[in-house]
Amino acid sequence: MRKPNYNTWIRKRNVVTFAIISASLLILAALWLNIIVSIIAFVLALPFIYLTFVLSYTYYQFSEHGGHYQRKIHDEILEQITVQNGKLLDIGCGNGALIIKAAPKLPNMTAVGIDFWGNEWSDYSKKQCESNAEVEGVSDRITFLQGSAAKLPFDNDEFDVVISCLTFHEVKDMPDKEKLLYEALRVLKSGGTFVFLDLFESEKVFGKLEALLASLDVSTIEAERLGEVIPLPKLLLTKQCLGYAVIIKGVK
Repeated sequence: MRKPNYNTWIRKRNVVTFAIISASLLILAALWLNIIVSIIAFVLALPFIYLTFVLSYTYYQFSEHGGHYQRKIHDEILEQITVQNGKLLDIGCGNGALIIKAAPKLPNMTAVGIDFWGNEWSDYSKKQCESNAEVEGVSDRITFLQGSAAKLPFDNDEFDVVISCLTFHEVKDMPDKEKLLYEALRVLKSGGTFVFLDLFESEKVFGKLEALLASLDVSTIEAERLGEVIPLPKLLLTKQCLGYAVIIKGVK
């Protein structure tokens, strides 16, 4: 029996890369070819060891074999949707996990998932999304398109619901991340629902959260820290993981 292929948000190759760098530096330090070189190698290894541990732990907690937190986060996003009819857009659909999960929960809606995919996210693809949707029996209600969140290939006011999960901060072709939210709201109908999860408390990426919320031309808006909505392990609440994660939701 075929099974859907849902990878976690943590890429295995990153974990492996940091693990190799850590091991290489520790081996160099252990060789004692030169005391100064050994000390420098050991000191340089420390941050890579920490990153390897954090990424490995996060990968486990996101996976179905661990804490199921990736699924729990998707469930929380979908819980915010009260609209039952119309058309839904998932910006940055990745492997299709979120939008495919939405399909049976919203049986009267059709859906579109869009993602840039590309080399950096080679673990994900349009083909993988379509295969997962077919396995889950919802391929007739979901369309997957390749495109950028910076310039969505849709008309104004086209969707009744727009969702996005940890995508905006990854978009490379739009340095001003605030404009990505404007673009997402452009394609949402007046009175439509939006639910965005991202690292919105990272001032380096999005600026001041209060200013961001005030800049959005919507009827209602609410922001909640992810850690206050879902009880997360402390390590997942570090800045390297989901410490900046906030859910922004409301009505246009």
